[in-house]
Amino acid sequence: MKNLDSNEAFALGQTLITAKAMEVLHPQEALSSLYLHSRGTSSVSTQNTACGKAIKIATDGGRGITTLSLLGETDLAETGALENWVCGYGCRTCG
Repeated sequence: MKNLDSNEAFALGQTLITAKAMEVLHPQEALSSLYLHSRGTSSVSTQNTACGKAIKIATDGGRGITTLSLLGETDLAETGALENWVCGYGCRTCG
């Protein structure tokens, strides 16, 4: 396992999140999970949320995409850009 204090991390590429994962995660928790994932040794990781739900983070380096979803979620059709969700979290009416 990598030392989490090191600056070594692998590129996540474009980060996506599923609609179901958005329902159970707070943006800060999603960002923290991505941080830990990027410093791990595998392109796929699982973590537990504060509310006890298991999430899966998978990086496809060939496509340059990382997807954050609930563990076992198979329909990944409803994904959106993580940064759009994080930036719009506090203000649903702001453009």
